[in-house]
Amino acid sequence: MKYKTNEQHAEVMKLHSNGMRIVDIVSLTGLTRSCVNNWINRGSKIHGNTAQLKYSRLDPENPIDSLRIKTSSDDADKIYSAYSFVLGMYLGDGCVSKVGRTKSLQIALDLKYNKLNEYVVDQLTVLFGKKPYILDRNMDRGQKNKSNSLDVKVYSIDMGILFPHEGSGAKHLRKIELTEWQKRIINPSQLVKGLMMSDGSYFHCNTYNRDNYSFCNASKDICRILTEMLDILGIKYNSHTKKKIGVKGTVLKTHVNVNRREEVKKLHDLIGDKNQIV
Repeated sequence: MKYKTNEQHAEVMKLHSNGMRIVDIVSLTGLTRSCVNNWINRGSKIHGNTAQLKYSRLDPENPIDSLRIKTSSDDADKIYSAYSFVLGMYLGDGCVSKVGRTKSLQIALDLKYNKLNEYVVDQLTVLFGKKPYILDRNMDRGQKNKSNSLDVKVYSIDMGILFPHEGSGAKHLRKIELTEWQKRIINPSQLVKGLMMSDGSYFHCNTYNRDNYSFCNASKDICRILTEMLDILGIKYNSHTKKKIGVKGTVLKTHVNVNRREEVKKLHDLIGDKNQIV
């Protein structure tokens, strides 16, 4: 199969702009009428109808800039901010899976946090240029008892480049660290927000009459990413490790806590909470 190229696309668009009829363009280039029609009607260099363009990979060294072209967004800071938040959600409650010839990013949410769920959908839409699929697991399984489970999914062949931490098995069983291109674009407060809104919690401690942030994860690498971002933001925290006994055996879980009143206020002003997201 001979894939269509950007050079062919450019030639078609030039011939069309010079007033040549579609039937003549088809005859001259040897392309199919449907291909020429699609290119002319969409007027873009990136299309879903040509195999090479549809499945072309993002630039591994600068994938977000490549994605900005696909989503038609010129606002780099907005894209970087959305990516940072989605990355945090993925590291906490997300997974990347192979689905046929493409891949999916799936993030698990709780139905009771309407504001947070709307924000997640909004940020995924900003990042990918399309709304995610929303799956109500209670409806999907036909359960008699109400379930609070809600999943959002986005499909892209480039998902493994955008989220290079994919792999089989639990995240705490594999190495997770930010790549150099991620470090260049990450928005620390948005990454912390994504992590806290997934595997974190914001609650009131009656014993000390104060609010607290707490993040718990079995991956030391993910907790290290969180603490590095908190250091950048100048927010003090404390951490400790506890054994968690479950059906699959004993797992060491790291807890990162922000509990000093002034530090909690600084963090809440930056990210809010699941009911009042900033």
